[in-house]
Amino acid sequence: MKLSLSVNLTLGAALLASSPALAEQSAVPDERVPEELVVTAQVRRERLQDVPIQMQALSAETIANAGIKSTADALAQVSNVTFDRGNTFRTTYITMRGLTQLNNADPPVAFVIDGVPQTDQTQLGIDLFDIERIEVVKGSQGALYGRNAVGGAINVVTKLPTDTIEGFGNISYGNGDALQTSAGVSGPLLSKDVLFRVTGSYKRSDGLIDNSFRGDKSDFLDHDWTVRGRLRATPTSALTIDLRADYGRFNGASNNYSAVLSGNPNDFVDPQFNLFGYARGDSLNLTGKIDLDLDFATLTSITGHTHLTQVNRADLDYRNPVDSPGGIFGAGFQAGQGQVDLSGVRSV
Repeated sequence: MKLSLSVNLTLGAALLASSPALAEQSAVPDERVPEELVVTAQVRRERLQDVPIQMQALSAETIANAGIKSTADALAQVSNVTFDRGNTFRTTYITMRGLTQLNNADPPVAFVIDGVPQTDQTQLGIDLFDIERIEVVKGSQGALYGRNAVGGAINVVTKLPTDTIEGFGNISYGNGDALQTSAGVSGPLLSKDVLFRVTGSYKRSDGLIDNSFRGDKSDFLDHDWTVRGRLRATPTSALTIDLRADYGRFNGASNNYSAVLSGNPNDFVDPQFNLFGYARGDSLNLTGKIDLDLDFATLTSITGHTHLTQVNRADLDYRNPVDSPGGIFGAGFQAGQGQVDLSGVRSV
């Protein structure tokens, strides 16, 4: 069972309610041609139907209607693309056109957020809130996205700040005391030449998968939250400065594998390991984009900095001293595994 609630507020809505003429006009069905979807997957603005390559785009309306809240949800809407969890909380695998990746290796699919490549496995499985559109391009895209684009590219575009005060809020609750929320506010800062947008998301869950030995849940999520800020300034009609920052922390379950000793892949066995598994860490992303209109062309500069940390601990043989008193490989002891990633610092 899952319950959800969504609220969107716009200051301009009060004007519509106060004007009978405008209210009457709003009741008349709009028979105009729907607005065409403009994409930027080829690093230029163009209509989706004019793109000469195989591509699928998810608009903000599609994302909302389909209940898309994560990378996994988005890629489930795209054919010939799969998304899988790895052996830690944030490690993920994206497979496109049969091309996949190895653990701790670069992905064969370029994953880009607002023009900045996300090259670490822990950056791919993100919460998608406050998103304008998602563009998925299939086939080699090395000419536009450089390395790691043999299978294709996924271009995520977040929503821009608005010139009127707006806000939104979403909350959902489901089995396992799973709670997921997101909220934000946007508008002008002092003048319409400087706009801001502040958004955030939070989720937690007690988990659904029982550990038959420990008596707890093997897929718990203590917390996973992100705060994002964006500032967009237009000092002149030809110059635009766009600054973006987000920071997040997480603490959740590590892998929850089971030892199926029968050898029958159809047997379902609850996790039964004795060593507590968890993964915790944080991430910081800073992005600066400058656009200069030269009349005959637009000069764009994008700079990004990312800092990632993750500490992972888990059982190694996924057994316990009661069911397997001989320990791992009969060596007489229980074994665990761990991974510490403190080197995830990169700039582009």
